[in-house]
Amino acid sequence: MAEDLKRSLGLFQGTALFLSLVIGAGLLTLPGLAVEMAGRHALTAWLACAVAALPFLAVFIVLGRRYPEAGGISAYAGRAFGRFGADMAGLLFLGAVVFGLPSIALAGGHYLAAISGLPAHVAALLLLGGALLPHMMPGDGASRAIGVIASGVLVVIVGFLGLGYAGLPGPISAASLVPDTISLGLV
Repeated sequence: MAEDLKRSLGLFQGTALFLSLVIGAGLLTLPGLAVEMAGRHALTAWLACAVAALPFLAVFIVLGRRYPEAGGISAYAGRAFGRFGADMAGLLFLGAVVFGLPSIALAGGHYLAAISGLPAHVAALLLLGGALLPHMMPGDGASRAIGVIASGVLVVIVGFLGLGYAGLPGPISAASLVPDTISLGLV
């Protein structure tokens, strides 16, 4: 099957896609909770989580180069654990999509509803429809469009991070970015 695949997702596009999926979904649902728990150190905690995701990215880069298969995680689990492992990985992924995708769309729908006046469920459906459009493009158009969108999301995320750090009250130093035990509730 590897002979039939045409490489359409490069290292930069794959990295941007991975980071926008992992970090971007967290941007819709977690900021309020993070600020509530970590206060002014929420941005640092969020960045630490982003850095912690990088080893996963490295693993998928290595696996993708070594086993260029269209099956993704299911194919890798199948190589490691046989047919049962591939089936279980597929079911877990399906569960994440069935429950996770609507949750993320609804969270984004609430944001869109706040600025557009649409009902949240209608805004969520519009977001899902918009996300579906690049996948309907023929040939390499889908991977190019998704790479551009993911790169754009990554640029926006980095821009917001810069604005967030620039807007922190008081001087920013390395010591001010490290959470103290009081703000984390450990004392």
